[in-house]
Amino acid sequence: MRKRSVGGAREQATASSVPAQDGARGPEAASDEDRDAVGRLQAAAPRLQAALTGEARAADTRTDSRGECGARSSAFPGEGQTLSTLLVIEDSASQRAEIQAALAESVAFDRILEAEDGLQGLRLLVSEDVDVVLCDLHLPGLAGEKLLNMRNSTASRVDVPFLFLTAEQDAGRRTKLLRGGASDSILKPFHPADLVARLELHLKIVRLQHELLHKNEMLERLSTTDALTGLRNRRFLTDILSVEFLRSRRFELPLSVVMLDLDHFKAVNDQHGHAAGDAVLRAVGDRLAAILRGSDHGGRYGGEEFLMVIGSTDLEGALVCAERLRSSIEECEVRIDDGSVLKVTASLGVAAISEAHETPGDLVAAADEALYRAKEGGRNQVRGAAS
Repeated sequence: MRKRSVGGAREQATASSVPAQDGARGPEAASDEDRDAVGRLQAAAPRLQAALTGEARAADTRTDSRGECGARSSAFPGEGQTLSTLLVIEDSASQRAEIQAALAESVAFDRILEAEDGLQGLRLLVSEDVDVVLCDLHLPGLAGEKLLNMRNSTASRVDVPFLFLTAEQDAGRRTKLLRGGASDSILKPFHPADLVARLELHLKIVRLQHELLHKNEMLERLSTTDALTGLRNRRFLTDILSVEFLRSRRFELPLSVVMLDLDHFKAVNDQHGHAAGDAVLRAVGDRLAAILRGSDHGGRYGGEEFLMVIGSTDLEGALVCAERLRSSIEECEVRIDDGSVLKVTASLGVAAISEAHETPGDLVAAADEALYRAKEGGRNQVRGAAS
């Protein structure tokens, strides 16, 4: 357990740390509705986790209030040490002290940032990586409701939970806060255990939301990536070509596609085995990725076929790009498991958008026809589609 550290710049706000350990105490005082929300998120997490077993998550860092950088091993619960920050916006020093005392034994938050008015709270909310906000409803400088409205107007994938401390007895006012985006409202004087349980609950919910977003992004990436080469797959290429096709038509921009097929690839599999064939496909994928510009798209179209979508490029430019790729593949040497070295070649067909192409499929078909002529012409060559 780390010792409580007191410090941070008091010019705009104060910050202090609370003891940090993995995990958090359960939300004893949570409502049935809150527990149901957490339950639904927890029920979804294992299914996503199973789909992503073995996927490593990158560690990120966050900066504390003194400008020091602390390692953050993960943004999710149950995966090693997790740093969490609570922002307390309260103009009463005695109330801030009560909140600190209530959280003294909690292991949920590594940092507690304090702001004495709404403007200081806004500065910290913008400049710091805050996980949960505990805010007094009535504040000097900028009222709590206005702070909430500002948060709502800021684009964010997951909203920072806002919990309001208020002596407001009007149930209608508190209902309006919840409908306006507040996560909870806590009546003053608060019960310390109830306050801590609610904060821990909302921290748990926001972590689960981040986890689900992360896993959804991973699933989306996996669904558009070829597992063997690491390049984009046919699904992604088809979708992006549709977008580029519409853009080309609307703004009258050039657009070209390159279809590539490896020569005599079946013989590689038959003579050396599918592991050797996979090594060849990966090597060709590396060569293709190496010549792509940032605005280009390329990937494995299926089997031993690859497709490139080259925006803002006419037929002449695409032919140059295709020839560069063909030459790179011809020079490639692939060492396989038995120690031998394989060399392969590729035939490529190129087509540029024209009035004759009514759909993206027509453009791909034109490149495929040019590829067929390259095969018929002796392979290991580039052919452009007829105008």
